[in-house]
Amino acid sequence: MIRTLTTVMALSITLTVNAQETIPENNNDSIHSNVELGEIVVKGATVVNKNDRKLIMPSDKQRELAHSGTDLVRLMQLPDVTVDPVSGALAMASAGNLKLRINGRPVDSKDIRAIDPKKVTRVEYHDNPSLRYGDADLVLDFIVKSDQQGGRLDAMEQIVPIHGFEWQQNFDLSINHKHSEFQFEWWNEHTTNFNTWRENTETYNLADGSSFTRIESGIPTPCSNDGATGMLKYNYFNPDKELLSIELKASGDWNNKTTYKGVLHSSLDNSDILTYDESDEKYVKPNLDIYYQRNLNKDRLLIFNVVGQYRPQDSFRNYQEYTYIDDDQGDQLYDITNDIKNRSYSLLAEADYEQTWKGKRLTAGGRYSGNWSRSEYINYDTVQKLQKHSGDVFAEWWWQMFPHFDITAGLNGSLKSYKLIGGVSSTKWMWEPKLNFRYKLDGGHTLRLNYKGNGTTPSLDELSPVRQQVDGYQASVGNQDLTPYMTHNFSFRYEYSHGSFYGQFMANYTLAHNPIADEKYWDNGVVLSTYDNQKDYHKLSFRCLAHATVIPDWFDVDASLTWNRMIFLGNNYCHTYNQLIPYINASVTHWNWALFAQYQATPRNLWGETVWMSGSNGGNYHLIGLSYNHKQWQFNLIAFNPFSVKGGVESNNLNKYAGYKRTQRINFINQNLILQVQYSLEWGRHYESADKKVNNELKGQSASAAKK
Repeated sequence: MIRTLTTVMALSITLTVNAQETIPENNNDSIHSNVELGEIVVKGATVVNKNDRKLIMPSDKQRELAHSGTDLVRLMQLPDVTVDPVSGALAMASAGNLKLRINGRPVDSKDIRAIDPKKVTRVEYHDNPSLRYGDADLVLDFIVKSDQQGGRLDAMEQIVPIHGFEWQQNFDLSINHKHSEFQFEWWNEHTTNFNTWRENTETYNLADGSSFTRIESGIPTPCSNDGATGMLKYNYFNPDKELLSIELKASGDWNNKTTYKGVLHSSLDNSDILTYDESDEKYVKPNLDIYYQRNLNKDRLLIFNVVGQYRPQDSFRNYQEYTYIDDDQGDQLYDITNDIKNRSYSLLAEADYEQTWKGKRLTAGGRYSGNWSRSEYINYDTVQKLQKHSGDVFAEWWWQMFPHFDITAGLNGSLKSYKLIGGVSSTKWMWEPKLNFRYKLDGGHTLRLNYKGNGTTPSLDELSPVRQQVDGYQASVGNQDLTPYMTHNFSFRYEYSHGSFYGQFMANYTLAHNPIADEKYWDNGVVLSTYDNQKDYHKLSFRCLAHATVIPDWFDVDASLTWNRMIFLGNNYCHTYNQLIPYINASVTHWNWALFAQYQATPRNLWGETVWMSGSNGGNYHLIGLSYNHKQWQFNLIAFNPFSVKGGVESNNLNKYAGYKRTQRINFINQNLILQVQYSLEWGRHYESADKKVNNELKGQSASAAKK
């Protein structure tokens, strides 16, 4: 539970130091052409607007104050990007799909934290990502120099001491010699003695027209979590010629236990029931990534990438109900166990070619990804095996048609197949087009019009025919008749920049035809939850965003306002949901001190019949923080939700037969303090640049124990 909450909390602490100065772009828009400012010194982060991305160069002041890559992100105040103060995870404030890269190579937030801020030449901000990035809504690519000699040591300690105890450590070491670089990273977290509980209201409507309600009052119960990530990496680079990277990484959770204890009152017979709902998720994920890039000349580029992954994962849940009379536990009514042992193997291989001419660029490539998974349902004596394969060929063409107008057109052909051994199988071509238009007006005005299509295949949970009991009234099962579906996204964007002010207005429409989503119905006295291809999903969004430097080098304000309307048309239901999402962040910096404050409403999504939080700490959140730098040291003190006593992850199911309103709470996020100390040591620095451009990652398939 703790890992879930600290991961989904999109809590940004933005410490803005300088304004952002927008400068004209160069029409040579090759993605492998380095944009360097040489010895030019600017007061604020310099922004170069390209047709498919922004190149944002951090200022000298920002590099000086930052002690890690995540610190640099806070200081640069990247639009729509937040930083979780507990885990350091980067996320989108608008709850979109963010992908992270270092020199073009896929990484996670822990890798970003390990970056030496002084080595970052620029951040490539892809808010209209290329086809090669898949389903990403935003891509941040940190272009980092490599050292010829010397090294760097970073260490971080963090504690959260109120209500329980959270201890987090991070250790990073880089050693360079000539064209070689050796890296070691280690991160671990231990969390204990925080209390978690659940507030739950379930309403059941029967076929005869009658109904009853079950209301669960949670009893705070301790929970715990232990996890770690380790990485070994070797880089060889010959500037302007070739780059080789070999990375071995392993991460895992070995103690992620959560127990919800509560008293469930039923209006059916006016009785009370004592419930225990225990879950435990364990996994290990070793990963090997080999990357090679060859620059044929300044205008042509070849890339090869192979990624392999093995992921054993155990998903366990035990649910018990007892009679509860006069505060005493009585006879057992139910004892339900769902125990699943998952093993997953994944492989990805990609080859890309790119060539650039004046005002034109061609990118083409092929990609194969495969996943072989085995899920053993221990208590049902059943084994499910799933194979998923995808073969992709794509091409993308960018053309500067006129001085103020350019166009990008691309097409990805994907042969997607899946096979549930002993069950259903499917093979289907899915065509995923992309089309972008950009028109630059004089005076800092820019107009963009974009379209992108994306195909989705069903997961193992959605396909599995194994029926799992959830509690005394509910069960869940997959559906082997599911088919892939397409999602279409259309957006219009207006941008204006002048001096230290940046503003944006965006209108976005998303349509998913025959999307896979949940549905429920009564089946032999039990509410059965399953999946089906529903009719349509519609989402309309409007967002205004602005950033302004009120006092240069002192006071900055960042704010946005988003309105979402979602409509989900199911085969047997129709649901709508509207939300207004305000966000404001203000920071004051002076000398080596920074004071910051933030408020944001939590985004919610409607999918199928469920409204759920994305990037959540329990509704609206706020924080106040203070940071101080002294030589190699940095000290952070953050008051999280200092004026709020409740927080949790909310979800609301709108099903007419068995809807619910549920809040999972944990006192970890209620009026707490976060204390951080960071230390950096470096020696023998001399920079050379080595950029990587391909972007691959693997996601293994596994089944999950059915839960409430």
